[in-house]
Amino acid sequence: MICVPFYLNTLEEYYTGELNLPCIHGVSEGTVIACIAMHTSGFLGIEFWNSQFSIFGITTQINHGMTTLCFLSGIGFGFGSLFNILREFKEKNDEVIKNTQMFFYLVVSMLLVIFYSDSEFVRNYPKLIIVLFGFAFAKLVSHLQLAHIADAKFNQYRKSLIISFFFLSVFSIKTSFNKIISIDIDFLIPVFVGMHAICWAHFAYFVSEELCHILGIYRFSVRRRSIKN
Repeated sequence: MICVPFYLNTLEEYYTGELNLPCIHGVSEGTVIACIAMHTSGFLGIEFWNSQFSIFGITTQINHGMTTLCFLSGIGFGFGSLFNILREFKEKNDEVIKNTQMFFYLVVSMLLVIFYSDSEFVRNYPKLIIVLFGFAFAKLVSHLQLAHIADAKFNQYRKSLIISFFFLSVFSIKTSFNKIISIDIDFLIPVFVGMHAICWAHFAYFVSEELCHILGIYRFSVRRRSIKN
C-alpha cells in the first residue's frame, strides 16, 4: 500500500526535479486513512474489523475490504506518477522502465513468500516479513532519493537485494510444489533480515558521514569540526 506510490512518486521526482502531487494523493489522504483506522481500533476494538458487510451482492469482512481498497488506491496513485514520466520523457521510456525493475522484483518476491511459501514466520510472525522487505525497500528508495539530490545516475541494482530475493523467491516456489530443498526458508528469512538491517545501517552511516564532512559539523552536533578532521 505504501511502497508502490512512495517509490513511483519518488521516481517521478527524480526525473522531473520536483514533486507535484494531485489534489487527492496517497501521502496526505493515506495518513488521514491510517489515523481513522487507528482511532477506529481504539474506540471500537479490533473485533470491529472482523465484522462482515455486503456490497453489490458480495459479502466480505471489513478488514478485507479496506485492505483491498487501500492497495488499489496505492497502485492507482503510484502508476499515475509512472504514466506522467512516460508521457513527459518519451525519449527515456526504456530507462524509466528499467529503473522500475528492481522495485517490482522486490514486490513479486514478497508476494511469492507470502502466498507460496510454507514459512512459519509468514503464519505466526508476519511483522518479521514486513521488517525484511521494509529494510530492503528503504535502502532502494534511499539510493533513488540520493541520486535525485546529488543529480547523479540512479543505480538500482544492489547485490544484497538481488541475492536475497532470488533465493527467497526460488525456495518459496519450490516449497509450494513439495520439492525437496536443502535449505529451510525459515532459516533464510532471519538471515536476510539481519543482512538488510546491516546494509541499511552501513548506507545510513556513510551518507551521514559524508554530509557531516560537507557541512563541517559533527554527526550529533552542529559544532564546527576542525579542518584536519
